[in-house]
Amino acid sequence: MKSLIANLQEELQRFWKEINYKFHHIAESNEELCYYYIFNKNYSDLRFRLKFLRKFYPNYTGFRFFNAFDMMINGMEGDAKEEFRYVAKAIPNHPFASYYADALSGEFQDNIPENIIKAHFDLVAPFYTQLDKTEREAYIIQFMHNHNLFKFEQDQVSVLDVGCGNGYTTKRIYQFLGKMPVIRGVDISEKMIEWAKQRKLSSGVDLYEETHLMDAKDYLSNQKDKHDIILCLSLINYINDLPGFFKEVESKLLTSGAMILGFEFDDRLESRSISKDYMKYTYSREYIKDLLKTANLRIVSEPIQASSGFCLNVIKKNS
Repeated sequence: MKSLIANLQEELQRFWKEINYKFHHIAESNEELCYYYIFNKNYSDLRFRLKFLRKFYPNYTGFRFFNAFDMMINGMEGDAKEEFRYVAKAIPNHPFASYYADALSGEFQDNIPENIIKAHFDLVAPFYTQLDKTEREAYIIQFMHNHNLFKFEQDQVSVLDVGCGNGYTTKRIYQFLGKMPVIRGVDISEKMIEWAKQRKLSSGVDLYEETHLMDAKDYLSNQKDKHDIILCLSLINYINDLPGFFKEVESKLLTSGAMILGFEFDDRLESRSISKDYMKYTYSREYIKDLLKTANLRIVSEPIQASSGFCLNVIKKNS
């Protein structure tokens, strides 16, 4: 009898262990999905998912972060701040809870901490290619086709891809980067660099000759090589010291070289502001033009129709 009871108790322990594992696995999967909605700015689906999660996981602290985020983007900043504080206290290693609570208290009005940007892209890396960027990618490809400026006499062309991410977009525009582009990729996110290292051309050759896990401005200031092309397709909305960054770009471009600069803009601004979700900067195009001029750089391309608040420009050094 005792043996039977012991076996039943052991079986019951295994059962609850399995239930606990499945609970946390499903919860973690839902957390990833909620981050996906945030990064894709799909707030209606986030809100629908939260209704489901509140019902089935009322006591799971991790989901309270997304409740707070939903409050924040809907203008309930006081309630959101308190909710973020609760999550930060309950989960001390949460990547964003303390940051958002502090941001809503008036901190970080000028600069977004580098560790927050890094954590942001480490989280988005696994599903970055699934984000809805169809319109933007079509715009980038059309732009590169219209401005086929990269006709070099030499076979090998030096390309530096700053803020390379996982390399997906760079692979899409590879054909426009000269005969035999030698591409170096730089990104602050370890997860993004891991994906970029796996990116291959149709021939099976690696897209990137080298990859570097570094802040883009630090990389530029610490290397001596100059480049034919510098790709900067979606980086500057995450850079604190933009004047310093443009100065470093100017020093690392060959005289005949060019930078392809892409960024999100809002021309209603006088200069720049931190976005509603406190994860990036937004600029007016005139502000960027002035910064480029100060760094001895100029826009040489005629812009095609901008894509939903995103624009591309060909940038060259002043003669």
